Parts: sequence; structure tokens; C-alpha cells
Amino acid sequence: MELFYAAWGGRPEAVTRLLAVPKVNLEFVQMGRTPLLAAAEEGHLACARLLLQAGASKEARTVPHGWSPLMMAARKQHTAIVQLLLDADADLDAKDDEGRTAYDVAWMNGHSTMCKMLEGTVSAKFTGRRLGGEPDSAPPPSSPKSPDEQLVTLPVDIPPSPCSPMPERLYMVPDGLKKKLPPFAQPILEPGPVLGETWTPLSQRSIV
Repeated sequence: MELFYAAWGGRPEAVTRLLAVPKVNLEFVQMGRTPLLAAAEEGHLACARLLLQAGASKEARTVPHGWSPLMMAARKQHTAIVQLLLDADADLDAKDDEGRTAYDVAWMNGHSTMCKMLEGTVSAKFTGRRLGGEPDSAPPPSSPKSPDEQLVTLPVDIPPSPCSPMPERLYMVPDGLKKKLPPFAQPILEPGPVLGETWTPLSQRSIV
């Protein structure tokens, strides 16, 4: 209990002293939070660093809500603690009880700078991954396509954020199916050297 209040109150000297106690409980829960969760929520960088170095779980969860230390720091826009947790390989894909990641929590609270920070880390560490999802498998080698197939750009099911455009993904769609697509998903095609046609992403074209 003392360790929790020392971390929550931002007293690194007390945290250091209490961590020296044999068999200290790093995961003691008070008010639904472990000491590291409390330090992350309140923005106490020195205390959070000491707890991580002592082996505190960076994936502990609050009760209720199921927020991780990374989510707590992102929610309060504590940039230094977010970076500390990212350097410790905190799980960017972890979800709370409502299925939200740290990126989602930052976005919902209007923290565009935090969104960009988390988004940049995802891009650097998980190239080819979708936020909050599984790694995409590498596509097989290209093979000749029949003339009735074309590349079509469709939006994926990730909500737009204030700091990034809607991602896009390519699908092969037969001509017969294209006629059944809704207007917003209709492909915009121009003559080109590949299969007689090329695609242009919807985000790069003016649609009236």
C-alpha cells in the first residue's frame, strides 16, 4: 500500500526505499490501480521508471475499464511516460474493456500530437500492420490476371483520425461485382500500361 501512495504522489525517494524491501508487492492494487498505473496516470516519470526497472508489469490493467499504463499516459497526454513505455516495448495493440487501443484513447480525448506519436511508432515497428489488428500476410507473387479483373480501392474499417487520412487497401474485383458496389466504392480508372488500365486512389481524386 505504501508503494502505491508513493508512486501516486510522485515521491521517487520513497519508491526507491520501498523497492528495497524484500518481497515488495509491485502489483498491489489500490483504487483499481497498481503503483505503475498510478504513476503513469499522474505523470510521475521518475517513479514510473523505477517501477519498470524493478519489474512492474507494463501490461497491468485498471479495474474497471481495463486500461494499461500506456493507455493511462496517452489519455492524460504524458508524452515522456508514453515514450518510456514504448521504449520498454509496451503492447501497442492491447485493448481495454471496450476494445480500444492507446491510439483510440488518445484520439477520443482529442490529443492529436499523441496520436501522431503512437502512429509513428506503429509505422516504424509494425510495417504492414493495422492498428489494433493482426499482421498482414505477405501477398503471393503476382500472376497474370484475366481481363475481367481490375484493381479497386476500398476503405478499410478503421475510423478516420484527426491526424491521419483514411487508410486504403487494394482488392481484386470482377467486372460483374463492380456493378454492384455502392457509388462511393466505385473504382476510378484511367488507361495505362498494366492490363490496359491503372487505378488512382480515391483520396487523390476530386469527387463532386
